[in-house]
Amino acid sequence: MAELQKRGVTLISATEQIDASPVGQLMHGILAAFNEYRSREDGADIAYKMGQKAKNGGTLGKAPLGYLNVTEMFEYRKVNTIVIDPERAPFIMLAFELYATGVHEGRHRGRTQF
Repeated sequence: MAELQKRGVTLISATEQIDASPVGQLMHGILAAFNEYRSREDGADIAYKMGQKAKNGGTLGKAPLGYLNVTEMFEYRKVNTIVIDPERAPFIMLAFELYATGVHEGRHRGRTQF
């Protein structure tokens, strides 16, 4: 709040009585502390749940190229995980093999050829 005041910024709330008075400053401090607590608590909860999901064999987010997102049954529960994409995986493997062998270095119009 002091940094905002130093820069000439005034905080105006549509729902709380926050002003420059001592009561307004107290209210702002309490709300800021509570919001910080909620943010950290929510972050810790999300991190815990993501860790549990990974421990149970689930995956987080969209599958990388060469894999597919699927839902499988695991111990009588649905678990989101990934499997190899049978259509694209061979091309991904080929790209890595060509890069590893240096075969990809032939250039045509500024683009790498496979």
